[in-house]
Amino acid sequence: MKKIFIAFLTLILSVSLIYSQTLSPRFTTVWEKSQAKSNYPTFMGTGHTERGAAYGVVGGEEKYFLVSRLGTAKILILNPANGDSLGLLDITGVYGGTFPLNDVEVSADGKIFACNLVTNTSTDTFKIYKWDNLSSAPVRVLEFKTTTAYRLGDKFTVVGSASDNSLTVYAAAASQNKVFRFTTTDNGNSFTPEEITLSDGAQGTVPTVAPKSTGASGFYLNSAGRNVKEYDATGNLVGTLPGTVVATGSTALHYMTYGSKKYLGVFNYGSGNENLRFVDISNGIENGRLVFMTDPLGNISNTNGTGDVSFKNNNDGTFDIFLLGTNNGIARYKTQKYANVTFNVDMRVKSAKGLFSPADDSLVVRGSFNGWSGNADLLTDPDGDTIYTITKNYFVAGDTAEYKFVILKDAQDIWESIANRTIVFQQGDNTYNFYFDNDSVITAQAQVTFNVNMRVAILKGKFVPSTDLLVIRGNFNGWSGNADQLSDTDGDSVYSITKTFNIGDNLEFKFVISRSGTDFWEDQISNRTYTVQAGTNVYNGGYFNNDSVYVPQVPLSVTFSVNMELERLSGRFNPATDTVSVNGTFNGW
Repeated sequence: MKKIFIAFLTLILSVSLIYSQTLSPRFTTVWEKSQAKSNYPTFMGTGHTERGAAYGVVGGEEKYFLVSRLGTAKILILNPANGDSLGLLDITGVYGGTFPLNDVEVSADGKIFACNLVTNTSTDTFKIYKWDNLSSAPVRVLEFKTTTAYRLGDKFTVVGSASDNSLTVYAAAASQNKVFRFTTTDNGNSFTPEEITLSDGAQGTVPTVAPKSTGASGFYLNSAGRNVKEYDATGNLVGTLPGTVVATGSTALHYMTYGSKKYLGVFNYGSGNENLRFVDISNGIENGRLVFMTDPLGNISNTNGTGDVSFKNNNDGTFDIFLLGTNNGIARYKTQKYANVTFNVDMRVKSAKGLFSPADDSLVVRGSFNGWSGNADLLTDPDGDTIYTITKNYFVAGDTAEYKFVILKDAQDIWESIANRTIVFQQGDNTYNFYFDNDSVITAQAQVTFNVNMRVAILKGKFVPSTDLLVIRGNFNGWSGNADQLSDTDGDSVYSITKTFNIGDNLEFKFVISRSGTDFWEDQISNRTYTVQAGTNVYNGGYFNNDSVYVPQVPLSVTFSVNMELERLSGRFNPATDTVSVNGTFNGW
């Protein structure tokens, strides 16, 4: 009966878990032109000639702009739908600097800006140019020199609109502790500089600023060899993104928001990288979490660590992110609408019934989102109220998953006996409250004491009290394990255990001898049964296996005598030469 029960339970569990869903990826690739895909564009080189790119809407048309020095300096106009080249911007009058053009940006109102690269602003001029539309000639709107030598133009950032003077430009000095913020009062035709000193010292090379908003706002900053950091508007360090989320081999970044959600898109360079990391910083930069990481664009050396990130806000919780990896390619990715779920499981009922011990047991969730296996998704009880919780992030909204909660008890997995739970993920943060097994009622309970006499089993050598274990197994503990161990406290060979059950529970069970990993079940009897009553319950189970008979062996002397006189007289027996013996069952005949 025991083996049949276990097999049937296993079959039910297997059937209930056999169906699983394939969850959607956290991003999709819209297009990619890269070394990895063997479709690297002919308009890009492998000599570090493309370092800056930007997406924007100009004259009502979406465009993707790419600065290139392949052959001569230029700004390519690309089709953001597929990455194909559509033409070039007019660069009449663009000159000067180490590179006359190095990075490009687009304002919120569709003005195009580009900057040069200078390695020494005390002897050379950092310049920014503006294009009003796709066909206009550039206008130089900033010429900036300093008394101290700074390298500017590896990256620059534009936020806001020229039309309302919210336009704000940032440029950070490589390997220095300076960031320059430029603002305008004449619709972006000229700018006023503000020097910001970083409180924590010099940044690395290829520094990139990602402002939180226009004007004098806080900002995020990244550079090669440094962690991504957050600063307030005056340059005081606010926090640092853990290197386990984004390593120091990263440079370009962009800040994106939707509602209460805050994200950073960060370019990672080097071997095995040349990719995008999309990071959720909604709970603060120090609590940043990696949402996804894209595949490498290629493995061509990018020793400068240059690249670029820009984005399109789709205003529905998703973003299209454009990535440039110098020498390796360009790509467009689309993020998903994300669902974050918190599961709260009330274990107070199971604890009260003795089926869950907060001190000894654990609780996990398993489902189609983790292969119905493992203990990685462990629920915790941080405030000690026996309500266990876990939050899982970045499911794709609209996906469906199935799952169950599982108690880990003495290396046993105790699954919920109900049908698989089902969830359709909803965009945003969602909380779900449950009772384990949907058991929310603490019914009246009573204790049952089980007694079994092991005297005969001991006398027959079938049970050795000093080395063997005696346990009870039944429908209340999965017919398995050695957790419910009986003991003989007074040495009378009657072993006992007391357990708590709901009144009215119908119990089926057997006693089992466990010897060095081998189980000896009561195999001469059917499952024992008992119905729990109110009040005192004592189950006197008699003898183990109902074996109550033991016949002790006592040494005896028996004399056998036989009169052989007639045999002698008849000549059939000669006492001088013959012998007489007795044979029987006692000596094997």
